[in-house]
Order: sequence, then structure tokens, then C-alpha cells
Amino acid sequence: MTSFRLGLSDDPDIELTIRHVFVKKGSVITPTADVLFVDVGGRLCPGIIDHHQGSPDACSATRLVVRHPEFVFDHMVPGWRNAARSRAASKVKLEILATIATHEKPDLDALLAGYLASELLYLGDFPEQAEELADMADRVDQGRELVVPAVGEAPTLYGVILSLSHELDARVRDQRLQPERRDEEMLGIGFDLIRDWITHKQGWNGGRLAVTPSNSDRPAWLRCRHHIVESALAGLQSDRARFDQLVASGRVSHLDPVRVPGRTAADAMQALPAAAIPRVEECWFNKHFLRAGTDSMPPASLTVIASDSGRPDRQRFVISIDPRGREGSLRGLGAALELRESVKRAQLGLSAERAGPARFPEFPDVQEPWYDGRGHEHTIVDSPNCGSVLDYEEILDVLRSSFWEPEVHEAAVYGFDGNGHCIERKRLHGSCRLDAVRSDVSTARKTRTPSEPDFLLVHCALHAAWGRAPLESLAEFVCGAAPTRLQMGRIEFFIGVRGVLVHGPHDEAIARSVRRQSERVLRLVARLDALGRKLASVDGAERRTSYRGWLGEHVRDVARFHSTRSNELPAELLPFVHELEARLDVESRAEAIGRLLEHVNEDAERRNGVRLNRLVFIVALFGVLETAAALWPDWQSVTRVCFVLLVILAATSFFGRMQRWYLRIPVLGPMLFDESPHDGRPA
Repeated sequence: MTSFRLGLSDDPDIELTIRHVFVKKGSVITPTADVLFVDVGGRLCPGIIDHHQGSPDACSATRLVVRHPEFVFDHMVPGWRNAARSRAASKVKLEILATIATHEKPDLDALLAGYLASELLYLGDFPEQAEELADMADRVDQGRELVVPAVGEAPTLYGVILSLSHELDARVRDQRLQPERRDEEMLGIGFDLIRDWITHKQGWNGGRLAVTPSNSDRPAWLRCRHHIVESALAGLQSDRARFDQLVASGRVSHLDPVRVPGRTAADAMQALPAAAIPRVEECWFNKHFLRAGTDSMPPASLTVIASDSGRPDRQRFVISIDPRGREGSLRGLGAALELRESVKRAQLGLSAERAGPARFPEFPDVQEPWYDGRGHEHTIVDSPNCGSVLDYEEILDVLRSSFWEPEVHEAAVYGFDGNGHCIERKRLHGSCRLDAVRSDVSTARKTRTPSEPDFLLVHCALHAAWGRAPLESLAEFVCGAAPTRLQMGRIEFFIGVRGVLVHGPHDEAIARSVRRQSERVLRLVARLDALGRKLASVDGAERRTSYRGWLGEHVRDVARFHSTRSNELPAELLPFVHELEARLDVESRAEAIGRLLEHVNEDAERRNGVRLNRLVFIVALFGVLETAAALWPDWQSVTRVCFVLLVILAATSFFGRMQRWYLRIPVLGPMLFDESPHDGRPA
């Protein structure tokens, strides 16, 4: 416990003493009167200000203190002032003991949040530099603040605080400091360092604090001369010397640029300069020195650093990207390493070592999986606390692979021939990457013949650790834009105009039914398209003579389509079948072909009716002429001419060229010679 006697500057009736206590990190706490919890408690409410509860409001407790001063002031002060007013007549100051609690082994964020809360309670406001301090805390939490900004520069406030933490830990190990005093020393000296930094920023000299120039050993803002701080700064310099020795002795590996995906799906791939420290080395700030670079080695944007796991037979590895550059992401690397870790542990019989309540739902029964950086914009990947059974070369092998592509199990790609029969194009046994499936889908589409439909059926199971975005992208790639999604137990169906994606664990009965139903639909679509091409390609005469056979064929196809729908079809697959038929527009296609055949039938019947009318008319005219020749012999020459004209008419009435002339005859022309189709298409 550390106490600071302050006293509210704007209220003479209150004398305030603030004590600082420490609770276990990760504790979940309920609000308590006269106690303020910062950077611990698991909540964001009056009396508790902690960013670990998952709020998107900020990434540091310091930021939340600055953003929500009401959670500090309104929780603590109003009750004190009411009590002070009730004692005003006695003219005795109200002495209040308030508590600000943070977690054990306080880091920079805890120190800054506690300091600003204390200032708010005492002064009623924050110092002018509160926003700068909140920005610094955010950068530290996101890994964007370095201990030393660049080669030859002085350490930052974060660097001094971190060096102080390492120095205090070393004193506890060497029994030069009692463990229970460690956090009190950290907070007391840390507050002094923060005051020095604020004083320097305010430009206050006061005739007492002379401003000294900054150098690589000591920053200009530092006034504290505490012997522990001096030891911490000396330790930082020694650590830098140890790192330079690592580089000189070749124990720091300069790697070829590593390809990583962008921060978002729209960002391009990045090739980042990389460096690694493959073995545990006694160097506190190696990551910071790697990112800052040395005279002989350029700054590394991606680092692979081994650390102690507490076991002699394995190491921990931390892979991280310098988030200051906002370049690249390690999305998918944690999942890829965890899958490799699980396989090797199963081979070694060590799976039970990490068994327990799942930390991440995509890895059930694994209590300590690889951390994938989901809380740090996927810029850091860390091995299990118990260490990794993977060695350095195995980790580099995964890092150099297409780790951003999800792992896929038992993928199969099916196409369909010109008759709608299902054909297996590719089957991938075991595990593979998603890019291999995409490549097989592209190949299947490029190698299909013109008579084959542009429709594919793809079965696969993507590992859930890569999230939903790759699955949805694959669904659009296979099925076309805006596919319909259906869920049946653990299996998902994505259905579109260009294909079907079946995602989930392999079930042979379901897979067989899906193939059979897809064949049924594609077979009818192929028959309808073939009949449509026939109707469009032949002339009117052939269409009229062949339509009866085509109509019978069409009726049989549609009847077979409907009668085979329920063959060995599980009831749960009915929604899939209905959606597949709807997306391929089977009913509308069948109705369109049926209407077209009806038109052809009507045209044929009309043509036959017109020809019958013409035949009856000619026969009737022959009868009339015969009768006229018998009744009026003097008109035989005229009747002979009419007979000749009638023979010519009968002989030429079936030729299209002459029909156009005969159509000009009023009334009788259309009735006897109009054989054009109803829909206006050429006969």
C-alpha cells in the first residue's frame, strides 16, 4: 500500500489522503464505495475503469480515464462533500481516506491511469498533457511504442518505466528487495517519472530544474535521481550492449522478406523485412532493438524471438509485426501454428498437457493454444505459456507458407457434362490450403467444353480459426454473386447460379443426395437448353413437322424431373432442392419451352386449317365451273379459261413466293393463304 496526502484544492473542508493498493491481475470486481479500480476489475462503470472488458471505446485504461472522468469524480467526490457540509458547523475538516487500486506488477498504462485519476480527485481536472499520455498508453498497448526510438537516441518514458520494472524484478530475485515492496516502489518511482515528463512538457523550469540536453544514456525530461532509476538506465545501456554483441556474433538472423497479407481484405500483400533471435538470449528489449535497427542491420518490421518457457526442453516464440508502420497482418498464422502444434503433440503423446476449457471456440478442449493476435489487430502471435513443441525451423516453415489461406479438409470439385451427368474433376485427400481449392475450381471452369454447363459442385470444410470471411469469399467464387446460404446441422450450403458449395464435415449420404439432386436439375436444364436451341435453329416448316415429337419429349423430361425429386431424398435436404431449382430458374425455363411448343402447335393447326380452306375452295370452284359449263354451253370457252386459271392457282398455292401475291386478294386472301405464325416469326 502506498499513500499520498493531497487534500482537495478547491474545498477547504476536505482533507484527502489517497492510498494505492494492488489486486490480482484479471480480477472481476464490483463497485465499492471510496475505492476506484483502474486497469483492473473487468468492467467499465462508475468506480471501475478497465479496458480488458472488451469495450471498443478505447484500447487502454488511461484513455478510458481521460474519456470518462465522471466514472472517477462522480463516484468518489459527491459523498465526501455532502459529509463535509454536514460538519461545517464544527469547523473541523473532514479527513477522507480514498483508495485507488490497480493490478499487481503495474505497467505504464496502470501507472498513467492511476496518476491521472489522483490528479482529477485532487485538482478536479487533468493536466494539459493528459491526451498525450493517453496516446502514449494506446501506443504501448498496441505495440507501437519503442523503448528506444532509433539508434543513438535516448529512451522514452515507456523505456524508462520498462527498465525500472526489470530492475525491480532483478532486485527481488537477488533478494535486494522484499517482494511485497516491489509494486510500491514501482508506483512511487513511476509517479515521480510521470511528473518529470509532464514538467518537461510544460516547459517549467522554476529556477530549480535546469534543462539538460538529451543523450543516448539519459532523456532530457528525466529529473529523478533515485538510485533505482539510475540502475535501471544503466541496465538499459547494458542490454543494448548485449544486443550489439548478439548481432556481432551472428546470433541474430537476418531473414529474407516475409510475405504477409494486408490489414484488410482490400489491402495488397506485403513483403516485410524480417529478423529473428532463434534461441533464448539474456536481452530484455531485443524486439525494440530489432525494430529500431543497428548500424549493421536495417530495422526489421517482422520479428521472431525465442523466450524462456520455464522448461529446458522447449521454448516460447513470439512473432510480431511492427504496428507503427500499419503494414501487413499475421491473420491466420496463429491458427496454422496451432494446427501444426496439435499434430506434433498428438504424435508425441502430449495432447493432454494443454487440455481444459477452450480459450478459443475453434480449438475445443485446448486451454492454451497459440494466441493469434485477435486483440491486437493480428500483429502478434504468441506460443502457449507452457512452450511450443515446434522448433525454430518448423515455425519458419509455417511463416514462409501461405498461412493466411485457411486449411481445408477433404475437398472435392465436381462438374457436369452436356447431358447433366456429374463428373468428378478433382479430389484433394487430407489437408490443403484454400488457394489449392480455388485453383482447382478455376481449372475446372477453364477446361470445360462448350457443351458443358458453367456449373460446379464443391465439397470442402474450412477450419473455423480463419473466420467467416474466407468461406464467404469462396462461396461467391464458386456460386456467383450473392449466393443463398442454408444451414443443415453442421453443414452449410451456398447455392448460386454458377454452382453449389457444401461446407462442413463429410457425410457420404448427404454428399450422394446432393450430387443426385444436382444431376437431376442439371439434366433437365441441359434438355431444356438443347430443345430451345433446336427451336431457334430450325426453320418454320421443320419446326411444325417435328413439334409433336419435341412436345412428347418435353413432357417426358418434365415428368421425370418431378417424379425423381423425392428418390432417396432426406427430408432435411428439401430446402436445398427447392433453392437449387429456384436459383437455376428450372420452372420458368420449362414453362417458357412449353409455351414455345404451344405456339408451334397453334401455328401448325392454323396452317393446316388454311390449307384445308384453300382445298375446299378450289374443289368448290371446280364444281361451280362444271355446273356453269353444263348449264350454259355458249360459255364453254370462258369456263375453259377459268379451268386453266384454277389449275394454275391450285398448282402455285403452296409456294411461298406466290402466296404473298395471293394475300393481296381482299377477304379471301388472308383466309386461304395466310400461313404465317401467330408470334410473327418467319414460317
